Amino acid sequence: MELSVGLREFVILSLFGFLLSFYILKDKERDYLWLIRIFILISSLIFISITIDIFNGLYPEYIYFKEFGFILKFKVHPASFNFVWLNLLIYLLLYFLVSDEFKNHLINGLMLMLFCINNLFFVAGDILTFFIFWEAMLIPATLLLWYFAKEAPKRIALEFLIYNFGFSIFMLFGILLLYKYNNSFEFNLQGLNNTKLIAFLLYIGIMVKTPVFPLHGWLLNTYYNLPSPVTAIFSGILSKYAIYGFYRLFEHAPLFLEPFVLLTILSALYAAFLAWSQRDIKKIFTYMSMSHLNIMLAGALAMLPYTLPSFLIPFGLFHGFLAFILFIYVYYLEKNSGILSIEEYGSLTLTKPIFTFFITTFLLVLAGFPLFGYFYIEFVMLSFVFKFSLILGFLLSLCTAVNLIYKSIVFYKLIFVKKEGEGSKKLKDLPFSYTLLSFIIFIMVILLTIYLSPLLKFLKEGGV
Repeated sequence: MELSVGLREFVILSLFGFLLSFYILKDKERDYLWLIRIFILISSLIFISITIDIFNGLYPEYIYFKEFGFILKFKVHPASFNFVWLNLLIYLLLYFLVSDEFKNHLINGLMLMLFCINNLFFVAGDILTFFIFWEAMLIPATLLLWYFAKEAPKRIALEFLIYNFGFSIFMLFGILLLYKYNNSFEFNLQGLNNTKLIAFLLYIGIMVKTPVFPLHGWLLNTYYNLPSPVTAIFSGILSKYAIYGFYRLFEHAPLFLEPFVLLTILSALYAAFLAWSQRDIKKIFTYMSMSHLNIMLAGALAMLPYTLPSFLIPFGLFHGFLAFILFIYVYYLEKNSGILSIEEYGSLTLTKPIFTFFITTFLLVLAGFPLFGYFYIEFVMLSFVFKFSLILGFLLSLCTAVNLIYKSIVFYKLIFVKKEGEGSKKLKDLPFSYTLLSFIIFIMVILLTIYLSPLLKFLKEGGV
C-alpha cells in the first residue's frame, strides 16, 4: 500500500469543490466561469502527479476511516485511472471550447458539483465509499433537471430521482449482505455465501444507471430536455457509472446470470429499434447511446465465466468521447439552425465539409468500422456471447445490424440526400473552437485504437 499525497490532495480538492459549488449557487451576480476553468486545470495537474505514480508501478491509496473493524478508503485502480482522465478531459474540452451555455451561476455551480462527485466516485477504494458517491451524483443531476429541463422540469427531475434512488435500494441491500458475509467493504464477491443473490441485487442498481429495459423510463425525458452540453456530460460520463460499477463489483466474481444477459441484449435491441423509429437527431443519439451501453454490458456479462471483462473499460472510453461529441454537435445544430429533424437536412458534403468529415468519422467508429479499436472490442464481446449461447449471439448480431441500419439512415439523410433542407440552409460549417474540439476527440479515438493492446494489458496485469 502506498500513501500518496497527490491522491489525498486530489480527494481534498474535490471535496472542497463540492462545498465551493454551494457558494457559487448562492451568488447570483457572477457566473464563475473563470473559477471553474481554473479548478478543472488544478485538478488535472494534481492527477498528473498521480499518473506518474501509476507509471512507476504505484497505486496510491488514501485511508480516511478505519474504525469498527472495517476500512474506508480512496484508491486509484487501473479502471478508475482511465475514467478519472475521461472526466477531466471532457470537462476541460467543454469548459474551454464550448462555454456558450454556461453564463449562469446555477448551471456552473451544479456542473462543478457534478465534476467533483465524478472524481470522488471513480477513486472510491471500497464499496461503501463507492455507494456514497453513486448516490451523491443524484444531487446535482436532479437539480440540473429541476432548473434547466425544457418541459415539465419538476416532474422530470422527480422521475429521474425516483428511478435512480428507488432502485439503488437493491444495491444497498447487496452491499449490506456483502459486508455480512465478507466482514469488509472490499470489492470482492469471490467465495461468498449467497453470491448469486448479492450479484442479483447489485445488478439491479447497475440496470437503472445504464439503463436496461424496463428501468430506462427516465432516459429520454432526461437526455432530451436538458441543455445539450449537459446531456453530453450525462452520456459521456454519468452513463459510465454503471460500466465502472459492473467492472469493479464483478471483476472477481465467477458467476453468470443468463436471464440478465438475455434481458440486456433485448434491451439493446429495443433501444436500437427506438433509435431507428426516430427522426429527431437528439432522440436518435439518446437511444443510440442506450443501445451501445447495453451491448457493452451484455458482452461483459457473457465474458464473466471465461475471463475478466477488461474490454469494458476501453469500450467505455470510446463511448464516452464519442457520445460527448455527438451531443455537442446536437447543441451546434440547435444554435445555428434551431432544427433537429433529420428530414430538414441533406447535401452537407459540399457546403459543410468539416462538419461532414467529423460526424461521418465518429458515426463510422460507432458503426464498427474495422480501422478503429471500437470494432475489435465489439467483435470480441460479440464472440463471447456466441461462445456462451448461439441464440443470444444471434440476438446480439441482430441488434448490431439494426444499429447499422439507423446509422445508415443518419448518413443518408444528413449528407447524401442531394436536396438541401431548411436545416442545411441555415447551418454553418464548424468554427475554429468546434473544429479543434472535434480534432482532439479524433486524436483520442486514434490513440485508443493504437494503444488498445497496452491498455488491456494494463487493466489485466495492473501495471504499465
